[in-house]
Parts: sequence; structure tokens; C-alpha cells
Amino acid sequence: MVALGYLAARAHVLGPGLLGGAVAAGIAGQTLLGRVLVMAPAALVWLGWLVWPVHLSADYLPNAFVPSAGFGPAQLAGLCVVAALALAAWIAKRRAPGVTVGIVFGAVAASVAASVLVPTGVLLAERLAYLPSVGAALVAGAVWELLSRHRFTWAATAVVLALLAWRTLNRIPVWRDRQRFLAALVHDAPDSYRTHWALGAEAFDHGEFGTGERQMMAAIRIYPGDPGLVQELGEKYLAAGLYSPAARYLSAAYGLDTLSAGVAVRGVFAFLKSSQPDSAAALGMAALRRAPDDAALLAITEEAQLSAGRPRDALALARRLVFVAPGSWVDQQIAGYAAARAGRCDEARARLQRARALAPGGRGPSDALRRLDGGASCGLAR
Repeated sequence: MVALGYLAARAHVLGPGLLGGAVAAGIAGQTLLGRVLVMAPAALVWLGWLVWPVHLSADYLPNAFVPSAGFGPAQLAGLCVVAALALAAWIAKRRAPGVTVGIVFGAVAASVAASVLVPTGVLLAERLAYLPSVGAALVAGAVWELLSRHRFTWAATAVVLALLAWRTLNRIPVWRDRQRFLAALVHDAPDSYRTHWALGAEAFDHGEFGTGERQMMAAIRIYPGDPGLVQELGEKYLAAGLYSPAARYLSAAYGLDTLSAGVAVRGVFAFLKSSQPDSAAALGMAALRRAPDDAALLAITEEAQLSAGRPRDALALARRLVFVAPGSWVDQQIAGYAAARAGRCDEARARLQRARALAPGGRGPSDALRRLDGGASCGLAR
């Protein structure tokens, strides 16, 4: 009942299903068997966390932990650990039921976080062991109950508890501020793509563009499937005015996460600034298939279609934009200009009149109205 309640509460928070977001690197697209093979070596990591946490890490992403769906020594060792724990729970159920309860509790608590039954957005993270550690504590208490009450037992228990307490106090400062966390990342997980990502972001913040670019490119080479990483490098290029690479990386980031309309907007903008209107229009139209009512996306794609020499397609988008936001004088003005480019002079005049009526303080396009005198583009200068 506790397990079902836990899963029900989790599903309530995350919405339909138990996934709740992007799937972590290494288990995306894997079958149940594939996830078992990928996560089997992680059983050794979990055991280290719960039994003797000498090595802790601020990050376990590739390549700090290398996910592999093949079968090798690490997979065999991990499966043996799981089998041994299951056997111990069965054997201890009469003589030491606390051991059985602790192992079962830990298994239930870890069932979702282990990313085997349900693929989640986290491959490995020490915070996932918080609730399963209650099971480890139950097992430790049950085993201690079986020991004889010798003076040595008390002394050994005190030493072990003191060492574990020291490890806790020694680890806490890692999470105190950004600089300490970054230093811990470099020390604990130098091969993780997130370490390179963090170092790159830090370098960019200090104006070291070349170093930041190299670090983020190294992160992308390790794991090119993280849309946030690819997007951030594109944003850095965009901020620096390097529009061609910005467009390339922003469009790639949108390809990895097609629900992010904002990334598509910035990608279209970057394509336009790099004089690639056809690519801008193609990206915008692809994104509009997923977000047809996004006003910013409609506006920038309309501009891309005009720049690509397709005024009728631009007008269709502008009409949609006005339909989505009928009270915006700016959108009415955009639609009026698009109508003029398409040679729809009466519509252009009506929309620009509407824009002038809606605009506060006479900010509407009054000069444009005087120039609407017919012709292919109603006489309106580009």
C-alpha cells in the first residue's frame, strides 16, 4: 500500500504516466531489457552509497558513468549484487526479519529512481538514495541486533558511526556555493559532459569566449543529445553576434526538443540575421506545426517568409497572428504590412487603420497609410 501510494503521489505531481520529462542520457529509447543492462552496473554505485560512501560525486552523467546496453563484467557484477540481496532477504525472513524488511523497503523506494521499470530523467544521483537509505538503516539495525554485546562491538560501532558522521560533515560544504560545487565537479567527475558544460558556462561568464567554446564543444562531443547544452552554446553565439553558428546550434537544439517554441524563435531570428531566409522560414514552419498559436513564432516566421520572397505565405501567418492576439496594435500593423506586400491594398489599409486606432498615444502607422496608393505592393516601400 505504501508503494502504491508513493507511485500515485508521484504520478499526480508529474501528470499522466510516471516519466515526467526528458529521459536521461543512456537509457533513452532502451527497452526494459536494455535498461536492465544499462543500470545493472549502477547497483554497485548504489551499494557504495549505502554501505561505505568513500567516493561521492557531484555528477554521474556520461562519461563519469558510462551507460552501456551490452553484457560485460560490470553488468554481471551488478546483477550478482541484486541477486545476492534478494537471496539475503529470503534467508533472513525468519531469523532476522528486519533485514528482509529493510531490503524490501529499499527495493520499493528505489524501484522508480533506478530507471529500470520506468525510464526517468536522471541516470544516477546521490539524492535518489535518500529514501532507500531508510531501508539500509533498517538492515544495519537488524544486523547489529544479531551481534554479541561485547566491548569490542560497542567500540567498533562508535568508530564506524564517527567515520560516517565525519564523511557527512566533510561533504556538506560541496553544496554551499557555486564555486565549491564547480571545484567538486572537476575533482569528482572530470569526464562528465556536465563538468565540461559547467566549466564552459563559467568561462563565458568571465569573458573567456575561446575557453568556454572549447569546453562546451567537448561536452557536446561526449553527449550531443542534451537540448539544454546545445541551446546554451547557440545562445552564447547569438549573444556574441555570431549568427550562423547560433542558427546551427539553436535549430539543432529545437530538433532535440520540439516542444520548445522559444528556441525555434531564436533559431529563426539567427537564420534571418545570417541572411538565410529560406532556412529561417523552414524552421519556423516546422515549429508552427507543434505550436500553431505561438504569437512570437508566428511573427518571426512571417518575417522570414517575407524575406524569402513569399508574401502570400507571410500574409497567411499574419492573419493567424491577428486571430491569436486581436487586440494588439503591433500585430495589426504586421498584418497590414504583410497585406501590402501581397498586393492586398484594401486589407492593408483596413488593418493599418485598426492598428492606428489601437495604438496608444498616436504610435500607429499613420505615415504608412498615406503611402498606400496601389501598385504591386500598394506603393509601400519595403
